Amino acid sequence: TIAETKMIGNVLEIANVKNTSNHPAIFPEQLANDHIISWSNENDIVYDCFAGSGTTAKMTILNNRNWIASEISSEYCDIIKERVKIDKGLFENVS
Repeated sequence: TIAETKMIGNVLEIANVKNTSNHPAIFPEQLANDHIISWSNENDIVYDCFAGSGTTAKMTILNNRNWIASEISSEYCDIIKERVKIDKGLFENVS
């Protein structure tokens, strides 16, 4: 079960994200991180149906969760692959 100690308040103060990718709207890592650790346990699977730039994928990896993502844009899929490769060394053999 998810420990109550992981619950956060309902008003969040999160700094703006500096966008260094080709995605127009990067999701703040802290926001994804806070929700991942609040609503899942280690080794759970987190699904992101609008993967965008891969923020959720990155934060699930860093928090010892597994991830599944859907993204319609092949350009954004390339961004996700690159972010995850940099952060965890995955997708090394993907062209």
